[in-house]
Amino acid sequence: MSAQHNEKSFSLKTMEDGQVLLYSNSVNAWETKILYPWLVFNDKIKVNSVFLRDSTAVSDSVVLLFGGSLLKGDADNHLKMLGGYLEFFMEPSVAEMYQSIRRELDDFIQSKLLFPRMGIQTESGPGGDNPKSQLQTLLTRAGYAAPIYMTKQLKNNQFQATVEFNGMQIMGQPCNNKKSVEKDAAAEALQWLMGGKQTGREYINHVSMLLKKSKKDHN
Repeated sequence: MSAQHNEKSFSLKTMEDGQVLLYSNSVNAWETKILYPWLVFNDKIKVNSVFLRDSTAVSDSVVLLFGGSLLKGDADNHLKMLGGYLEFFMEPSVAEMYQSIRRELDDFIQSKLLFPRMGIQTESGPGGDNPKSQLQTLLTRAGYAAPIYMTKQLKNNQFQATVEFNGMQIMGQPCNNKKSVEKDAAAEALQWLMGGKQTGREYINHVSMLLKKSKKDHN
């Protein structure tokens, strides 16, 4: 819902209902000015007009990051939502930043929904900087058993490790140092789980498969 101001008052409009009013018991109904250009609301009722209840004023940034699908417009400085009903213009670098943050937020929210028990990462990730510790912490928080590592020696005297968890196996890169191959396998598993090489729908599908397999294993 948008808030449009004139010198003494403001008007409110929604995409579905056109001009609307705030319910008399609403806190915002007593305000002479809404500080932000948008309001989100929980409920609306219709008497002779449409009245909104439980409303909160929000900024452009909140709409861009948490609203509907965000699409690039006709130029680098142009973003649009709701099929072009909402349009935003800004510096191209700012538009690119919003799109990047939005993608990361969407991926994070999806992974949190799929792994509800997973803790939010710190700057260095769960388990410090060691990939093996990070992977074990991540799996433990998500309710899975600790990973198992299997190392084999290749014909060229290099070593390669495979990490197994929840019936899935992920192979690391060959390495001359036997002690490093388990860390590399853990790093590959982390990239797979956290979307390092998988993006968007592809990443979500991979994690969904993991959860479905988990349910089958426990039945």
